[in-house]
Amino acid sequence: MTRAELVRIVDIVQAAWPTSDTNRHAVVRTWWRYLQDLEYVEVLKEIDKRVVRGGWPPRVGEVRRAIVLVDQFAGAQQAWNDVLERLRAVETGTQWNDISDQTAEAMRACGFDGRSRPDERAFKAAYESVCQSLEDSLLEIANPEPFGDIK
Repeated sequence: MTRAELVRIVDIVQAAWPTSDTNRHAVVRTWWRYLQDLEYVEVLKEIDKRVVRGGWPPRVGEVRRAIVLVDQFAGAQQAWNDVLERLRAVETGTQWNDISDQTAEAMRACGFDGRSRPDERAFKAAYESVCQSLEDSLLEIANPEPFGDIK
């Protein structure tokens, strides 16, 4: 996204949710820090969705999470079901399902050795931990470029 595109996004947010106590320069600099690496079209689509639905004005972190984390991870229960389905297929010699990288990593992390059944609670805890680590890395702000002066 360019600086001009970000200013347009901030203008939309401030027009849709007007406040009198907001320092526009600070808002633009803050939103730039957290959204500069995202695509303008994706950010605009998320803002449009929130404007149409109404409610409270979005916080910049909510916008980032909505774009970066969209449909990233299955829930722990779905991942566990995928593990059980895979194990049944292996035991019966039928074609097995694909599992996500997060599910495979959680299986390794909970100590599944391929010879015994993994423990459901240990797997789910490992899965949540793996997903949290991945989420943290996806949300990481890498070398944010300062916005500079706003005219």
